[in-house]
Amino acid sequence: MKNFTLIALFALVLSGCTSFGTKLDFNGDELYYKTPVTEETAKSVGEFLVGYKYFTGQGYSVQVTNDSGMHVRFVTQDGIENDPETIGGFKFLLIDLVQSALKGTPADIDLCDDQLKTKSTITYDDAKMYMQQMMDSQQQ
Repeated sequence: MKNFTLIALFALVLSGCTSFGTKLDFNGDELYYKTPVTEETAKSVGEFLVGYKYFTGQGYSVQVTNDSGMHVRFVTQDGIENDPETIGGFKFLLIDLVQSALKGTPADIDLCDDQLKTKSTITYDDAKMYMQQMMDSQQQ
């Protein structure tokens, strides 16, 4: 009986952690994070994505990492990384995410396949330049 209890406890611990990191559920969407990202930061990103209407219970997956800089990694459909309109939307999202959920800490967005392999990256600098170009074109 003692062995069964230990096995059950071990399985419960593993269900919250995968090779993608520790999993948080946001009404059917999932956010994974890996140390050194804290649970507090991960929850802040997840709550931001709920408020931004990205997390809407459709089973979306996002991962937050900080290996060589902060990265917010989105599992996306094939081809999204080549769609200029979608890329522009992610650039707006990135600027808002950094300012609110990440409290000014620069981050990059990775658009990934379903195994979280990066297909393309949107850097914070690219997003800022895009926003500046948008503002400049509106002033003309």
